[in-house]
Amino acid sequence: MFKNLLKNLGLHDPKPDFTTEQLKAKVESGESLEGADLRGLDFFGVDYWLSKPSVPGGRRGLVSLNGVSLRYSNLSGAKFHSVDMVKANLEGANLTKAILSFADLTGADLTGADLTGADMTGAHLSNTNLNHAIMKAARLQYVIFDSVRGLNTVDLSDAYLKLADLSNSNLEHANMKGANLWEAKLNGAKLRGADLSGVEWSGAILHNADLRGQNFDHCSMGGEFNYADFRGASMAHTYLRCLAHANLSGVNLANAHLGEADLTGADLSYTNLSNIKLYNADLTGANLTGADLTGVFISDTNFSGANLEGANLTALHENSMTIEDSTAGYLKYYSYRNS
Repeated sequence: MFKNLLKNLGLHDPKPDFTTEQLKAKVESGESLEGADLRGLDFFGVDYWLSKPSVPGGRRGLVSLNGVSLRYSNLSGAKFHSVDMVKANLEGANLTKAILSFADLTGADLTGADLTGADMTGAHLSNTNLNHAIMKAARLQYVIFDSVRGLNTVDLSDAYLKLADLSNSNLEHANMKGANLWEAKLNGAKLRGADLSGVEWSGAILHNADLRGQNFDHCSMGGEFNYADFRGASMAHTYLRCLAHANLSGVNLANAHLGEADLTGADLSYTNLSNIKLYNADLTGANLTGADLTGVFISDTNFSGANLEGANLTALHENSMTIEDSTAGYLKYYSYRNS
């Protein structure tokens, strides 16, 4: 009784409620572990624990917690490296700084779980429920988010997502502030309304991604954004390169750095491109109808086949450009400037 009182007051000795062997016995007997304090337990390396052939998904020699209920349990710092946790119930569990690297969480329920600082490197997240989970500063490199539920409600601020695969994920309104997306895949991802401030984009691939209305001012976006939708976004003073066939219609790109950028076939109609740098850029076939190109710096830029009808080219700074087959209106303007 006195121990429980201290526990309720948060003054008890921070040890797990069970030893590893006691926990093994409870799991094998089917006893509920809801609310258990299992902080710091190491589940890796227990010989053939629940890895019997009769256990679906069991991997010989590794621990299995398939289907186990650990709702609201304290698993802070617990080690689940390579553990099978298929369809485990971890709703509301405290998994702060837990080790879940290469764990199989297929179909697991992590609703409201706190995974702050957890190491989930290479974890298998397929059809996993992450509604309102907290993954702040979690290590999620190499993770494939396959049909994950509730991802747009997850706190992914400062998360390390290097080489993670978030393709076709719904991340609308998600908190990804300060996340590291180095070489991550977000093809077809929905990112409208997400907090992307301070995100590291180096090498990220966002083909066909929905980035409408985002604020990328002063960002360095070294990833690939081919066919991405940037309508309504602000990208002033931004560094960009791979934007082939991207939809940038109406976007604010004032003072952006587009040196060596691939903008072939991009829709830049009515886009604010004032004072941008287009050194060695390729705008072959781009639509620049009504775009504001006031004060643009151009050198070795290819505008072949581009549509510049109605574009504002006041105070253009050019050294050399390729303009074969461009819109007649632009050719007339160019001839006037060089007559």
